[in-house]
Amino acid sequence: MPVADAECSQRTQKIWVISEVYYPDDNPTGYFLTGIAEGLAKEFDVRVLCTQPSYTVRGKEAPRNENHRGVSIDRVWSTTFDKNILPLRLVNSLTVSLSIFLKMLWGLRRKDRVLVVNVPPISPLAVGLACRLRGVEYTLLIHDVYPDAVAAAGMLRTTSVLYRMLNRVFGVLLNSARHVVVLGRDMFQRISDKRRDKTVCVTMIPNWADLELVPRTQHVGEENAIRQQFKLDGKFVVQYSGNMGLTHNLDVIVAAARDMQNDVDLHFLLVGSGARKTWVTETVANENLHNVTVADRRPREELNDLLLAADVSVISFLPAMAGVSVPSRLYNVMAVGCPVIAVADPESELARTVAEERIGWVVPPNDVVAFRAAVDEAKSNPAELAAMRVRARRAAEVRFSYSQVVQAYRELLKTNSSTPKSIWDQSEMKPETDISVRRAA
Repeated sequence: MPVADAECSQRTQKIWVISEVYYPDDNPTGYFLTGIAEGLAKEFDVRVLCTQPSYTVRGKEAPRNENHRGVSIDRVWSTTFDKNILPLRLVNSLTVSLSIFLKMLWGLRRKDRVLVVNVPPISPLAVGLACRLRGVEYTLLIHDVYPDAVAAAGMLRTTSVLYRMLNRVFGVLLNSARHVVVLGRDMFQRISDKRRDKTVCVTMIPNWADLELVPRTQHVGEENAIRQQFKLDGKFVVQYSGNMGLTHNLDVIVAAARDMQNDVDLHFLLVGSGARKTWVTETVANENLHNVTVADRRPREELNDLLLAADVSVISFLPAMAGVSVPSRLYNVMAVGCPVIAVADPESELARTVAEERIGWVVPPNDVVAFRAAVDEAKSNPAELAAMRVRARRAAEVRFSYSQVVQAYRELLKTNSSTPKSIWDQSEMKPETDISVRRAA
């Protein structure tokens, strides 16, 4: 991630970046908002409002105020109860929202611009209210669509009173923004359908690939520390790396591993954390699935070795997740040149990217037979797998670089006019692709 220029004296317009999670937390939200803020700091006076670290480095005390890589960071007060206990997590979000609201109400000026991410979903409401009271436009960055994500996870029925109430609250937030940024074409469509105020401009700006993550000369499995640690040398490794959350389809992976135990050259490596981690660990142990290794989340500095340990990477979602979430891990998987098995709705950004770039297989959610067939084909066709690696890296370089993404945010936040639907000209967007979906016989 490039360091911001030292041109502070020339940066007059102030941009507020609001994210509960920020550096030194490096979970996806913290990592990407940190990168966006530091990229904006090359042209703007950037001020971040966030909390003390509460995710990947929970317990670490960071300075209340500091300037890091050209960005002025203000860590507001909030309660720090255990975020894994839902009522306590709600209290944390309420207190941080109040702190952010008061800070913005005091400090906002009419010419300022505001960028706020909607994860967690409470604080953007406080930001929206403060902006309205101070007459300031704000841009809403959507990482996950609520309450749709909660419904897709099976935690809330779309016919329930609570769902309708939350959907109305999200609608108020959405229609009060000047701009809305989404991460994929499927999310663009979903948000456009939800938008009542057609003057609200919806723009697609994806997350980026860390192209410096791996030298071009390295290859999958070559003297790899992760393979050596888990004794996987000589194995064909199917890897799942990332959040093991309620919307991620881990059942299809475990079921396939159960059915494929007789293949002694095949191994499943599941790495990460999240709400379903306990279920995965207990299932693998109780069923004695010797072809599965479950490991804890690795620090970001080990991401290189982790992704290079895979012969093929799995990114999996439950049904009805198209337009709800776009997995940022896809772009780093592409950056290291790893083919992908996408367990996803065919209209999702994930499935469309995999199909358009010809870098893997698209499998319908919950279709274990199709998933096994994709693994078998990947394992039995090394020439095609090698070609996919080249295409994946090339696509990451051409479509998903850090410089492209940050420049799109700069243009969005410094303009007073409406913006196009995508950071790419519509003529450059690939047409609807015939996605070859593997289905059970």
